[in-house]
Amino acid sequence: MINRSLKKMIVLTTITIIFLLSLHTISFSNNLQLPDISGVAWVEGNCFIVIHDAKDSGSDPSPRISLLQIPSEQDKLRWQALPINWPKSLGISKDLESITAIPETNLFLIAESGDKKNYQRLFLLAYEEEVKGQCLNNTQIPQVKIIAETTWPVKVENVEAIAVTKINNQYLFLYTERADSQASTEIHWTTLTLDPLKFGEFRSISFQSSFGSGKNIRQISDLAIDSQQNLYIASTYDLGNTGAFRSAIYRIGQISDDNNLILEPLPQKMGEINGLKVEGIAIQKLPSGDQIFFATDDENYGGVLRPLL
Repeated sequence: MINRSLKKMIVLTTITIIFLLSLHTISFSNNLQLPDISGVAWVEGNCFIVIHDAKDSGSDPSPRISLLQIPSEQDKLRWQALPINWPKSLGISKDLESITAIPETNLFLIAESGDKKNYQRLFLLAYEEEVKGQCLNNTQIPQVKIIAETTWPVKVENVEAIAVTKINNQYLFLYTERADSQASTEIHWTTLTLDPLKFGEFRSISFQSSFGSGKNIRQISDLAIDSQQNLYIASTYDLGNTGAFRSAIYRIGQISDDNNLILEPLPQKMGEINGLKVEGIAIQKLPSGDQIFFATDDENYGGVLRPLL
């Protein structure tokens, strides 16, 4: 009788241990999984801010903004979801689609896609850290705080990309819609002031990606501007939540000194990324030159952040 009870206890204990270990493994794996990324901006050094296009509201725990530290010889990629002080009026964001750094500041602008009537907002964020250059190496995680918000100043349907640059002490704001399955899209630009957060009168130019057009193709999925005012875009093919995906990144023109957008007759392909859906591009500025990074929103497969060769 004792042996039978002991055997039963050992079996139950073994099952319990296996169950608890499986829970730990699942939790650990989930913590490793980087959520899909809908926009990316370089902060400094090896540090990037990314946004996620979660669409639920209320008690939805999905992260909206995360901090990423890219790998080095000594360390692996790290990421940390950041808390954010969403305005009480409409609450937590829905469908964040793009983020851009404000040159020569610690500020970032993020934008909702605008495809929902009550969620057509832009937020100005301040990035604050205790020790410059620490990113996620310190026990004190940098904070991101909303310091201003506004609604889209023009009618939009499904914004996919924004970018900000600075020319002759004047900020210039660009945006474009995804133009899913359409033959072309419009790139819009105007002047921008930060205090107050305000936009000037928009100009626009029609653009057709060399990536092609047709069903499931997004003409532009993000914008980025380098130190020389070169303008880059990403274009993607998106077949659905389980793929397949493919993407390409192009240099399509330049911002002139008089705040005009000059498109190249033939865009220069910087790279092609098969199997991934690029929704974010950012420029890491290094002493050796600018490095293009891309981030992906691969839906059910999550996301990645990688340098473009």
